[in-house]
Amino acid sequence: MVETSNVTPLPGSGDQRFREPPHTFEAEQALLGAILVNNFAYNRVSDFLKPEHFADPLHGRIFEAAARLRHRLGLTPQTRVVLFAGKLVAGKQPRALLTAYLATPRTGTALVFVGEGDEKAALQAQAAGAPDVHFLPFANQSEMPSRYLLADLFVLPSRGHYETWGLAVNEAMHLGVPA
Repeated sequence: MVETSNVTPLPGSGDQRFREPPHTFEAEQALLGAILVNNFAYNRVSDFLKPEHFADPLHGRIFEAAARLRHRLGLTPQTRVVLFAGKLVAGKQPRALLTAYLATPRTGTALVFVGEGDEKAALQAQAAGAPDVHFLPFANQSEMPSRYLLADLFVLPSRGHYETWGLAVNEAMHLGVPA
């Protein structure tokens, strides 16, 4: 019986023991999970692993979207990313996060905001001149995994009677991002 696979072999991979793409859905999920937990895992595979190497097209799209975002934001392999994802409104306190971030000595870190809201213009003005602070637009649920792939830490400093626990905290933790 001949095995067939829809996984594209890695180019120039004469010794398959060291450069074999994931070949099961479980292996792909484990790889994406490893990347979510540790961005250095992404950096170890990003020079040779491509979206077409994934058997599940969704996994390939998530991997590709994360790669595009890292490139677009200029994040190096060593950059530690703090992520905020949610409505940019006063109750979620994105300004408190930005103020604390800007007051902290930082080398090799970046703060990424994902979302839209009334506070966005004020946040952008406050972050003017800080090349390590980035803003991404609102992302729907199907786009969020690639945003979480960027993060080393998820922060949601919300407070108030209406905001007892943000769903984004659950999403980040579910995807292996410390929150």
